[in-house]
Amino acid sequence: MVAMPPGTNDRKTRLNTVNTGDLKIMPEYECYSFWVANGGIRDNVDPASLEIPADLAAEIDAWEQAYEATYVPDNPASSGFSDEESEKAFNSRGRDLATRTAEALGSGWLVQYYDTLAHELVPVAPPAL
Repeated sequence: MVAMPPGTNDRKTRLNTVNTGDLKIMPEYECYSFWVANGGIRDNVDPASLEIPADLAAEIDAWEQAYEATYVPDNPASSGFSDEESEKAFNSRGRDLATRTAEALGSGWLVQYYDTLAHELVPVAPPAL
């Protein structure tokens, strides 16, 4: 764990001081899609708590809301996209956001994206320069 200055203990400050990490981007209902490995467990974190541009965090929030809109609280088993094309578009957007996130976080981060159609984690690399 990163040593924090005296009197500084909030989670956002702690995450912003980390230059390396393990991030899994996986949409989930009723929580954030960002999961950061921390001491052997994964913390569910607000994307805005990491050092990424505010406009990227806002786009991720909109993407998360699109997933949340498929949730049926009275019948969770019926939750999901209405058709495969919508889910393909969602995953395409998610992979793009994951790539941009990997680029913003830098080479010290392992970033993986969970594809909801393939049901697998896919490693994400920032675009080559």
